[in-house]
Amino acid sequence: MVKEGFRTGIFGLVFSRNSVYYDKINGNKRIRTMDILYTKKDFLDIFSTMGIDEGMVVLVQADLTGFNEILSGSQAIIEALQELVKEDGCIICPTFSLSCLDPACYEQNDYTYESWNMIRDNMLGYDPKLTSCDVYADFADQFLKNENVRRTNHSVYSFAFWGTYDEKCLEQPLNFPISFSRVFREFVDRRACNILIGEKIENSLLWPAMAKTMNQGILTIKRAIINQGRGKQLKNFLNLEVDQERMEEYKKMCYIQSSEYSRKAIHFLSLDTSEESI
Repeated sequence: MVKEGFRTGIFGLVFSRNSVYYDKINGNKRIRTMDILYTKKDFLDIFSTMGIDEGMVVLVQADLTGFNEILSGSQAIIEALQELVKEDGCIICPTFSLSCLDPACYEQNDYTYESWNMIRDNMLGYDPKLTSCDVYADFADQFLKNENVRRTNHSVYSFAFWGTYDEKCLEQPLNFPISFSRVFREFVDRRACNILIGEKIENSLLWPAMAKTMNQGILTIKRAIINQGRGKQLKNFLNLEVDQERMEEYKKMCYIQSSEYSRKAIHFLSLDTSEESI
């Protein structure tokens, strides 16, 4: 039963009136307005409607900054996915650490050239247990806290895995780190999808993997701090980026469905091209 002061919405509780709270500093009464409250059950309904079920492989990219209140935060989404795919399924989450890139590779560089050597000397380098994530940071860092999650060793473009998967997925090469031959190899023989929560379809990580398979894309050279033994060193590695024209071609090879919740989109992408195959 919903308590007085609330009304039910399609995907959660909607405050029918403002909630009142007191400022801890000066005791002033303030008014806080809330829109939709999302619960784990809401995400269970959303994901199951999209076709996610037991045994599936799910690559999840979640930028939750634009969503309204989610009760229990990122963990609600993680547990919803775990309950749906179960242990014989697999959840893959990007745990990128762009902070391990050499300063010469920063897309937006606020540091002077003269400071680069100082930055290199003081960077700690990548550690799968200790290095925090700086892309989808809130969701990715929470995912890493879950039991039986394992993270690959790539210093910049690492991924974390939960569930059942081929151990070779964890053997991520330094060059071309996003591909169907290693980190996404579970997409080849199993039912799999990419869920984008609050993220644009154009930023799907399937596109660079498809570019690698088709020997397409824009070749780029990156440099990162690599930990080796007790020391660290700078190493170059190759990566692929995808231009808009290629991306449009790749979209036509996928089954895509999109829904909007709280003015933010959730996209479902599958390499299968029909809804019946999901």
